[in-house]
Formats: sequence, C-alpha cells, structure tokens
Amino acid sequence: MKTIALSMSILTALSINATVQADDEPQTRIKNMGGKCLDVSGSDRGKNGAKVHIWACNQASSQQWWLDQAGRIHNQNGKCLDVNGPDLNKNAGKVQLWDCNDAPNQQWRFDKRLRLHNAGGKCLDIHGPELHKNGGKVQIWDCNDAPNQQWKKESDIAKANTRPEPSAFIAAGQTSALRIPAKNTTQAESHTTKPITPRTTPSSSLENSFAQSQQRTAQVQQQSQTNQPVIKNAPAPFSGMIKMHNEWRAKVGVKPLTWSDTVAKSAQAWADELKTQYNCRLKHNPKRQYGENLGGGSGRLTSDLIVGLWAAESTDYDYASNRCTTGKYCTHYTQMVWRKSTEMGCGEARCDHATVWVCNYNPMGNYMGQKPY
Repeated sequence: MKTIALSMSILTALSINATVQADDEPQTRIKNMGGKCLDVSGSDRGKNGAKVHIWACNQASSQQWWLDQAGRIHNQNGKCLDVNGPDLNKNAGKVQLWDCNDAPNQQWRFDKRLRLHNAGGKCLDIHGPELHKNGGKVQIWDCNDAPNQQWKKESDIAKANTRPEPSAFIAAGQTSALRIPAKNTTQAESHTTKPITPRTTPSSSLENSFAQSQQRTAQVQQQSQTNQPVIKNAPAPFSGMIKMHNEWRAKVGVKPLTWSDTVAKSAQAWADELKTQYNCRLKHNPKRQYGENLGGGSGRLTSDLIVGLWAAESTDYDYASNRCTTGKYCTHYTQMVWRKSTEMGCGEARCDHATVWVCNYNPMGNYMGQKPY
C-alpha cells in the first residue's frame, strides 16, 4: 500500500507539471502589409506590460518570435503576446507582453486571410494611419479585410518558392497555424487578480493511465523483433529511455533512434538551466534547435515512468485525421515515433523537491501536414 501511495503521489505531480507541449516552430519575424515587423522596445522585451509596436524589420532579438502548439506567441525573453485582461473582447484593446500562461488572453491563430485572431474574436491590428510608421500602435479590433490586419511569418515568405513551410505542430482539433484550445469555458481575469488554477487529473485516473501504458509497453516488447539494434553508447539511466522509445517506434514500423552525445549535451544543458534558473519547473528552451519532450515531478523518477506517461498519449492520437483528441495532448507521443527523427539525447537534473527530464530529437518532428509515420 505504501508503494502504491508513493506512485500515485509522483503521478499527480507529473500530471500537473508535465503539461508542456512538444516542439514549437522555429523563430521568425512577423511582418505586416506595410513592410514593418512586430517589435518590442529593446529594454522592455523581458518586462510584463511591455508595449508591442511595429518597426522597420531588422535582425534584433526583439523581432524574433515563435509559435507554440498551444496558440501562444513567444519572444526570446520568455514572454508571450498578450491582451490586457479586461480588453480581450474590446476594440483598441491593449496588446502587450506578459508571463506565458494558459489564459485565453494569450491564444492566437492565423486564418486563410492572413489575420491573427485572438480568443475574444478580435484580430491583431495596426491603428489605421500608422501601418507604415515605426512605432505604429498594435491593438486588437473587429476582424476585417483591411491590410492593417494582414500578417505573414517571414519564414513562410522566404520559403514560399522553395518548399511548403510547416506552419504548426499537431494540435487538438485545429488545422490553422495556431491553436485555440477547444475548451475555453473559463475566462481569465485581469493579470492583477487571482492566478490561473492549474489543471489536475484525479490520481485514480492517472494510476489507471500509467497502468495501461505499462501494459501496452509490455505488449510492444513482446512484438518487437529480438534482433533490434542495441544502442550501446547511451549512458545510464538513458539506455532504458532510448530502448523504450525504440520499442514504441517498432510498433508502428519506424526505424530505431540512435543516441547522440551532441544532442544529449544540449538536453543536459537545458536540464541544468531548469534546475539553476527555474527550480525544476518545466519550461521549453526558447533557443532550442531540436525537438523537445519534458517531464518532471516529485521524488526520483525513472525512465520507465517518464516514457510511459508520454507513450500513454498514443490513445489520444488519431492517425486517420492526424490529430489529437479534442482537449488532449498527444505530441509527446508523436515526437517519440516521428519517422524523420533519427537521433535523440536526454538530460536529467534534480532539485530538492523534484526531478526534471529533457529529451531532444534530431531532426525535430511534429509538423502540421505531416504524419509521424
């Protein structure tokens, strides 16, 4: 009974902490039809409440953004494009930077007309006469067909005549470049009021989910061929990690991953950063060049537990539609079995109260429009 209680405690912590999505898009500038780029004053780009404007496009980090599969637009300083709480549904609502969170105030999506919608039904907009001006005001407004509301990711523009640019990663029930989660029943209040309550899952459900994933893993192990390549250079405790990845890949007919010391070095560096700078809270590496899965929780965690939880998402992935079940995550699993990923490397770090695991994948996976296998 004591062992079961401990397992349930660990799983609950993982449920709360391991809601981090799989890989996001590469960094890019976001350009308007007036030839200006979305920008933040250099000294303010790490501040909550910082004003967002447009400026002549340049190589400054203040114009580098990337889009995650939860529909948020990040900058290099760990802030996200945000609408001031009470202004979510208002014309001329203030657009600013704020600590990234799950509030609808930070959820955006592109449509076919190149507009960026927010969760309040408004679109990212430039004040009319300022479309071509440095310092032009960025706001939200009723969606329309004016050039003031048309935006393009520069990565799409640059590659339009070469090959299709993967515009987003697999997300639940969404085909546009950004996802607004289907479940938006709770409206976030102003940033100065009460914080957002984290989503939790009952321990019994988690225990059942993990038990099911353990059972499926055992089935995969029985089905895997006995002559599957052995990865000899993966150090403990990561040999078990890569072994389980390859068992799941074998089930869907994908070649095994090999261990890369270079990729592992990157993963370990970020795990160490999460320990020293974030007290083992899960946060994606904003400068990563590889795919990334994160996991963490209280106590000393094993590779079986971490991979088991990622792999349990397989039941929430529908191959026919290439989507996650609405309201569920499956992108940890799809990155695990992504056919074009050929190498992996992992890192681990421990804080007083928790352990964090980072696995990186080369090349990265989870591109919209491509199936994992």
